[in-house]
Amino acid sequence: MWETITSGKIFKGEIKNLNKSSKEYWVDVTITPQVDRYDNILGFSAILQDITDKKKIEEYSITDALTGLYNRRFFDLNFAKEHKISKRENKNLVLLIIDIDYFKQYNDFYGHQKGDEVLKTIAREMKLFFKRANDYVYRLGGEEFAISFYSNNQKNAFERAVSMKKSIEELKIEHSASSVSKYISISIGLSFIPRECSMEIDEIYKMTDQALYRAKNGGRNRVEIATLNP
Repeated sequence: MWETITSGKIFKGEIKNLNKSSKEYWVDVTITPQVDRYDNILGFSAILQDITDKKKIEEYSITDALTGLYNRRFFDLNFAKEHKISKRENKNLVLLIIDIDYFKQYNDFYGHQKGDEVLKTIAREMKLFFKRANDYVYRLGGEEFAISFYSNNQKNAFERAVSMKKSIEELKIEHSASSVSKYISISIGLSFIPRECSMEIDEIYKMTDQALYRAKNGGRNRVEIATLNP
């Protein structure tokens, strides 16, 4: 913003601030530099419009009510956008699809209220693990989640997925109804999407989902990598 207006250009954008009570609010702002006849900046004028309610409506439409993660609707929009960006900026994109192992059995054994707490706890752990600027964590529905991020190579992407899987098991949330661990665990399907990959979004999602099912059929509590076509 400051770089724009100090160079004599008009800035238009949406800005998040804190009020005196430390509550967040949003404003739509237009800042115009005031210059003399020699183009020296004398000061600035600003037009502000409170758009807090508008931003709340936007947030509710793209976030999951229980966990606060992005929802399936936003995943469908945003992953396609990130895929295009990866092509344009010559980056490698990664997609993880994640399932909580034996979650139905957990709900049956411990009750749905406990199950909801597990979903919220796992969501928080995922957000702690994937918090870089272009990391996105989604709840697709039920006990299924997705994460998209950029990575230099497949090895690094796999290691991040394995580390997150371990961190969730290390939360030590008891799961007496699981046959793979005495604690809550997850299975992950991983697609490393190199910048030159020509596959469509739907096919990438399908292949990642198939990798997840291989992880589940192969014993769960593991990461399986999808093999994508060039």
